[in-house]
Amino acid sequence: MTHRISFECRACKSRNVKQDAYAAWDEQAQDWSLANVFDADMVCDDCGEENVARIQIAPDGANLGETTE
Repeated sequence: MTHRISFECRACKSRNVKQDAYAAWDEQAQDWSLANVFDADMVCDDCGEENVARIQIAPDGANLGETTE
């Protein structure tokens, strides 16, 4: 079974994290589309920390621990 991936702040355990990205206008779709996600650190939108972990989550949403894959 493949688990879903999420990102979680190591400081406050929030999953409300953001990462800097670049959007481009798609004239055909008349909407913005994601063009690039930068390698900069992710930031917790709740506490402002940049200490974010990539985690595996179970179907019920439980944190199964950090992952590097």
